[in-house]
Amino acid sequence: MLSKFKLILSGGGNVKCCIALFSVIFYLIISLPLCLQISGHELDCFLVNENRALASKPNLKKLKLNEITSQWELYFKDHLPLRNIFIGSYIYLSEVLLKSYVSENITGKYDELFNASPVVYSALGVNHFDSIFQECLRLSAAGKFAFFYSKNIPFYLFIAPDKTTLYPEFLPFYSKIIKHQGAYVSQIDSLKHSNIPFYDLKVFLDQFRLKMKLYDKKFDNVHWNGNAMMLAYPYMASVLAKNNNMFNPVETPKYYEIFDKDVMAGVYGIDRSKFIKINKFDNIKCGLAIDHFDQYHNLCINNNVSKGTLWFFSDSYFGATHGANKITPFVHNVHTYLHSHYDLTKPYTDVANYRLKKIRPDAVIEEFVERMWWGGRVQVNNDPLLRTLGDVWLKTGGYILDSNFDINSNVVHLLNCNVLKDNFQKNSVYTLHAQNADPIVKFSEPVKADYLGRVVVIAKYSTPQNTFAQIFYRTESDKTLRYVVQNITRGKNLVHMTVHVKPFEKVYLRFDPGAVPGNYVFEDIPEVNDLRNRMKEDGI
Repeated sequence: MLSKFKLILSGGGNVKCCIALFSVIFYLIISLPLCLQISGHELDCFLVNENRALASKPNLKKLKLNEITSQWELYFKDHLPLRNIFIGSYIYLSEVLLKSYVSENITGKYDELFNASPVVYSALGVNHFDSIFQECLRLSAAGKFAFFYSKNIPFYLFIAPDKTTLYPEFLPFYSKIIKHQGAYVSQIDSLKHSNIPFYDLKVFLDQFRLKMKLYDKKFDNVHWNGNAMMLAYPYMASVLAKNNNMFNPVETPKYYEIFDKDVMAGVYGIDRSKFIKINKFDNIKCGLAIDHFDQYHNLCINNNVSKGTLWFFSDSYFGATHGANKITPFVHNVHTYLHSHYDLTKPYTDVANYRLKKIRPDAVIEEFVERMWWGGRVQVNNDPLLRTLGDVWLKTGGYILDSNFDINSNVVHLLNCNVLKDNFQKNSVYTLHAQNADPIVKFSEPVKADYLGRVVVIAKYSTPQNTFAQIFYRTESDKTLRYVVQNITRGKNLVHMTVHVKPFEKVYLRFDPGAVPGNYVFEDIPEVNDLRNRMKEDGI
């Protein structure tokens, strides 16, 4: 008998056994949701913790023929019969019974939760922070500082650490196997190269992190809790108060206090968190709209204080996460207080210029957390004036074609175009007349790239038609002629074009302002003139 059994296992019988075994497992898995329901174990919807919107039904009228199959596949996957039960069962088994989290969080030591994307992925280098990210962060910081500096308004920039950066010892065991530094190191380096004053909240919070928890264990593990906010507010106020005593920190707990609160952390259970409470809110009115740019702002008028105006731009760290009514501290310091969440849909300088016409601040604070790496990139890409002011402040190599630039100098060669002698255009500094569709401004002297390998050409000018501008360039080490292109529209354009080469290389440039014949009318950039004048006054 034993020999026959061995024969079955060693022959074709073992295949049948495997098939039978897998069939049993398959039917057990398939029947699990039904069994749970029959046994009375209802699976609540909150267990389906996918952190995304399900695909909507495709609109056949709007879809192209080659898109129909892929769109229907997405819709079918997201709306499969009994899908919620299957997903709920899977999460229940994994996260509740096996304690192996499968949704948006990763479990670290002592059951500390960390948001997987983008926090842990950034910390471990899964999300790559390239040189373009460093360039954008640096340019964004420099541009904002320069914008307010030119208007004689103090600008204070603070960077906040994520939980992985403040508490790396709580990361999963495999974090020690993977060589990583996270995004914070490169961000601090970028800010140092922006040549502006900024404040590292990690350095400040490090001295308190072992005395009290500054992030929650389970609930809302990507934001500070009330402890960290209570520490950060007076610190930030003391930084502002060095130049203006109206920003001196107000007393605590007279105005702000910390209290404990039990909060539900999804399928992860109850967590006890520190919340911040704002007191003495009498005679303060908030919620007055001043513009259409930002839906997530609060304008507060404090009739207990006679003077002082403060703008505060922040991410969600300083919202209602561990606070009350979306009214953050600083509201007691000044008469007029505007707190805005980041708005990346409008150019930063457009929003600021609009608000300056209504409310001029005595100071501007900006705070961002390290995982918000996309903020600087989006703001810089959407705002040529922000990029321009940043490069003027940084003294980036290149050319600005305005009244400070001598178009008739020996280092400039004009091809297929000429400077009109009689320039009757209002506000213009010179007009180039293109004789054909290939006007060329060639520079015979090379310019030196910065440490990121950047060189720029900047100009504000009007074009006769919709067209495109081009920069052709080569370096001393590489004679290959390369180019970058930017589309421009008929009428006025602020053109800011960047060339990327090796760090500190010398670059030869040729600028083609358009690809149509006619007049190209160049103007000064008022904000650049204001910035230059202020820098000259301060000897910068």
